[in-house]
Amino acid sequence: MMPRVRELIQRQSLQQAVTNWGVILVGLLLHNGLSAITLFIVAREVHPDAYGQYVAVYALLSFLVVLPGLGLDTWLLAQYLPTREQFTAYWQQSLRLRSVALLLWLGLMGLLGFALPHDTYPWALWLPTAVGVACDSFSLLSFSALRTQNRHKLVTVWQAIFAVALFAFALWLPNSENYLVTFANGRMALSLLLALLILIYRFRNYQTTNQQRPLANGEVLRQGRPFMLAELASAVYVRADVSIVSLILGKSATALYGPAINLLQASFLAPRALFLLILPLLSKTFKRDLNKFNRQGIVQIGIQGAVGGLISIALFLFADELLTLIFQEAYLGSARYLKLLSPIPFLRALNFGVGTMLAASERQTLNTRVQIVVAGFNVAANLIFILPFGLAGVSVVYVVSDTILLLATSYLLWRSSKQLPKHPQ
Repeated sequence: MMPRVRELIQRQSLQQAVTNWGVILVGLLLHNGLSAITLFIVAREVHPDAYGQYVAVYALLSFLVVLPGLGLDTWLLAQYLPTREQFTAYWQQSLRLRSVALLLWLGLMGLLGFALPHDTYPWALWLPTAVGVACDSFSLLSFSALRTQNRHKLVTVWQAIFAVALFAFALWLPNSENYLVTFANGRMALSLLLALLILIYRFRNYQTTNQQRPLANGEVLRQGRPFMLAELASAVYVRADVSIVSLILGKSATALYGPAINLLQASFLAPRALFLLILPLLSKTFKRDLNKFNRQGIVQIGIQGAVGGLISIALFLFADELLTLIFQEAYLGSARYLKLLSPIPFLRALNFGVGTMLAASERQTLNTRVQIVVAGFNVAANLIFILPFGLAGVSVVYVVSDTILLLATSYLLWRSSKQLPKHPQ
């Protein structure tokens, strides 16, 4: 009887995991995917050079906002918080830290906006995008907190509300000379409303008590530092290429490279959904059963590889069709760069899998060190190859960077696994 009960429990756990993955993926598809489609609509309404300006502004600010994030999103996902009181205290403390950091960051971004070349980074787009990106960072932290409590459906609902509202706004917005500026301000307003909605929800449903004291702020910042550095390094080789292209080759090259990058980043949604699902579960398993942790970790790496491989094949085979369907023929020149970038989803999915095991087993520092080195390589290689080889050189550097990251982190995962205690505490 016991084997049957155990088999039933395992089957139900698997079904629940698949369901949660589907819920997370739907949320990401709506939030990121529908937001990307919204940008495709915007691209059709404006001149490619103007669209290149918006891509450049958003890419740079999305990269820089990693700094005030303090690494708290992934840090929270990797925490084992068994009680409601402990979870509430950690959530409140992380929100407070991020709010202060974001306010300081917005002041610095205001100064930076005056220093950047306005031909590529116009102030009318820079200011509302900076405020919107800051609000998005605030919301994403709460999403991570709720995922540790298996509240994936609630997160998906909020993501859907934002994405649908932004999509409807882009469709409704009449074409005019100030189309992009109006769109940027509308997106900022929606991001601000979502952040306020989440804040009201937290105050109503998760009141802090004196029963659970959070960590000292200094300790939170210390524990979050490896995650912040990892996110910063990852942002370098995910987003810095667009900024380098914008600054060196100009807005026309950005308009050509931007659609390929937008499609590429949309392809990360399925692997990222697995990451958001598996990391809290593996963190809990690591505290309880090391052998089970290793088995589940290897399985999730295999699943990540299969998902990423299918996406890479699809991007390579149907690059022309996808760009024509989404962006129309004006952006068809991006197809050759999308084909060069097509191995990235496979490599990125495997990197998600390896990174999940390292983060869940308190070995994030190993992953961070490699990511910092790879980020430095990526920037240096882009600066070396962008002028002689153009966008093709930038694309190849992206692929090489992810390959180096995968090889190095896989080796460190294998080597450090031998040193883990049999019964983690």
